[in-house]
Amino acid sequence: MLNARSEQLEKQNGGSASTLSDVRSNIARLEARARSMLSGSDNQVLRSGRSVFEHSKSTLAESTRRPSGATVTQHTPVELFMANLGFDIQEQQRLLQQLQMQVPKRSTLNAGYDEEEGNLFFQGRGGASVTDTAIDLDAFVASRRSECLQRCVDDVHRQISDRTRELAEQQINAMWERRSDAIIEALEGRSLGAYRPGTQPPSNLTNTSYQSITNINSTDINRLLAAKMHAFAHVVDVAQPQEWCSHFNAFAQETAPAEGDETSSLWFTVSSILAPVSRSVTSSAEVGLDGVKKYVASSRLVLERKFLASIFMEVLKIPISKFEEMEHMHAEKVVEVIEQYVGRGVDVWSLILTAMRCGRYDAAYVFASRVPTGVKAPLQAALDAIDGTPQLARNDMKPFVDLRSYFLEETTRASYHRTAVLFMLLVGTVSQPGQDSDSVLAHFVAAIDRVSNSIEDMLWMRLMCIRQIEASSLPVQSLLDLQQSVLADIPQLLALPGSTSAKVASVLFYTLLPSTALRLLQDSREFFCDAVHIALSFHAAHLLRCTSAESQMNLSGALQAYACKALEMEDLKVTRHVAPTLFRYFWKSDSVEAFVELCRNSVICVKLFGQLGDGVANEGALLHSSAACQPELLTTMDTIADAAATAGQVELAVHILLVLDRLAVQQRDVQTSQEALRKATLTLNPALSHSAHYTSGSSVHRENLVLYSRRLKDRLQQSAADIGGREVQAFFHLCLIAEFHSLYHKNQHDQAVTTFLQLRFLPTQASDVDDSAEQFNTSVSDDVVTAMPPTVVLFLKLELSLLRKLSAAERAPVIQMAKAIIRWVSKWRFNARKDLMRELQSVESQFDA
Repeated sequence: MLNARSEQLEKQNGGSASTLSDVRSNIARLEARARSMLSGSDNQVLRSGRSVFEHSKSTLAESTRRPSGATVTQHTPVELFMANLGFDIQEQQRLLQQLQMQVPKRSTLNAGYDEEEGNLFFQGRGGASVTDTAIDLDAFVASRRSECLQRCVDDVHRQISDRTRELAEQQINAMWERRSDAIIEALEGRSLGAYRPGTQPPSNLTNTSYQSITNINSTDINRLLAAKMHAFAHVVDVAQPQEWCSHFNAFAQETAPAEGDETSSLWFTVSSILAPVSRSVTSSAEVGLDGVKKYVASSRLVLERKFLASIFMEVLKIPISKFEEMEHMHAEKVVEVIEQYVGRGVDVWSLILTAMRCGRYDAAYVFASRVPTGVKAPLQAALDAIDGTPQLARNDMKPFVDLRSYFLEETTRASYHRTAVLFMLLVGTVSQPGQDSDSVLAHFVAAIDRVSNSIEDMLWMRLMCIRQIEASSLPVQSLLDLQQSVLADIPQLLALPGSTSAKVASVLFYTLLPSTALRLLQDSREFFCDAVHIALSFHAAHLLRCTSAESQMNLSGALQAYACKALEMEDLKVTRHVAPTLFRYFWKSDSVEAFVELCRNSVICVKLFGQLGDGVANEGALLHSSAACQPELLTTMDTIADAAATAGQVELAVHILLVLDRLAVQQRDVQTSQEALRKATLTLNPALSHSAHYTSGSSVHRENLVLYSRRLKDRLQQSAADIGGREVQAFFHLCLIAEFHSLYHKNQHDQAVTTFLQLRFLPTQASDVDDSAEQFNTSVSDDVVTAMPPTVVLFLKLELSLLRKLSAAERAPVIQMAKAIIRWVSKWRFNARKDLMRELQSVESQFDA
């Protein structure tokens, strides 16, 4: 600023370049010194400068009071201030001289106006006294010093604010790090009481399960997600399906981070709508016209209660938690509240409409006493009839046709509030024969636009008129017409300022479009989990799809995505607690087929049921809770195994069956155990038989089959039950055949030969060929017969290779056994391939060579 001033003076006075350059240099030094003061590094100088300035003011005042001719020190404030800033005597004098020449002198006595230049100017030193000049210089320097001090103070304040904010953030973070585990565990503990705020966990929840829920330890996100899943799963276990939504809502309200949180508001809306409907509809057979109409009436009731609560909060200043205590206030008191809310002196029809909007038709009856005499009686009769009708039956009421003549009066067209009130009481049946109904409806639509202040107001007016679910001769009475309008407006609703998916979903819930609302919430990462839980609630109420305006949400697919998301958590403890939750959701939502399909994914199956490896079963997440012993899970596991076997997933099917057998043994369910072992045997036999035809030297599939066959073989040998049967005997034979192939490809030839010779149907000597062939032809299963040709060829080739390493005396029994086996094969009754016999003859000739 000082440099700019010097440039301006240079233009005005035309002074020498050197003089102005000196002024700029000294001003620059003053600014540099001021910046050092602003940096806070020289607070002592700042304090000294303040005291020097105060002293200089008193000195100047004293000098002005001295008689004329007395000696006075000029520019005392300036000199002291510059001396404090480090200027020596010569620099002080030089700077003062330059300032006297350049700084304007504020003296009203010497001020004039330059007619030619048109600028206000001040006379120079010739027309000003020494005292005036000193005062001007003092004021100039004092002004610059005040600016420096103010900038210093502002900077100090800013530094203090920044430092305070940093310290606060550090303290909050440090506190959270120390207390986060305790806070999360407390939230998880409170979640167990979600079914009723402030209550203890129910007695049918054991201490073991309670401890398991509250001791979950993982990352913050996983802990919060697991806590929510456990709370909802607990509700599903202990509550009836009709009560799920209200319990879920209680949990959401308790754990809401702040009042007005979108998640808690969404749950409150859904719970308020579904609770009365769920209590009145107990089966899917009851859902139809009656159930959907109750849903319409419930939506209308929620909108009315919500508006009444907002009026009470604004006028009576009561918190939302006290609304239920004040909701049934006497009609006369409600009249006073509405008058305060709307304002006195307004149209009585506005008061009536507001009372109806609140759902207080008794208060509207009181206001109706103020209308003109003609319409008073039928209007009060209509309002009294609505007030006396059960809330969920109000959308079944017939139109109040006595009011039609009053609606057609010119007075009605002059009042939008009167139009809205009478039209809703007439339910749109306002036109007479020969009258254009479209024009009447258009007038009502215009009235809605004029008297409504929000989307909820419009929805309430439309819901008041709903009498038909599908298409109707009167569009205003058709729910389908309303739904189609709302569906068409979804892009505009989402584009509104401040609009969120939760707010638009609430509108869709009000208009009986739950599946559309849930699909909208599913697309939001924030509400994905809640969308699935809300879908379960609507499914329990048999209201997931109400009309033909929308397609039903794919709950099975949503649950599959939900399960995959839940099982992505890396903490095994969390996964073990979440897994039982997932199965309960599928089971109680009639989505078992989706769970079966999900478990056919090998990754999901391993996480749920464990992985078999090295003969030891690693337990899965689903097996670490009491849910593993539930009959419905055992039944589902059997279904999963059947589906996997049908799809050719032999390893998966056998693994599930082995786990099922183990669980059945724990429950002492012998029949289920035997059935699981029998199915596992029947599933493995064809797979083992076909594995003998694998030409590759190393096969992962073959090795897995061998691993499972060993496990099943051990289990069959340990089982106290006598399973028996041809299939089991065939399984033991196929186990030896599969083991032989595995050892052969591992180059463990001696062990392979020993394993092959353990087959009981082989001839041990030449005289046993006929009997062994007869036994093979009559008692061996088709799976064994299918596996034997490549196995015999491989065995003979192996013997031929080993024969070269033997001495002449050792070769004779080997050759004798090989020829016996070849003759044994030739006596099979099964049609052996010609190429097989040619290959055996070729091998036999090599033995003779």
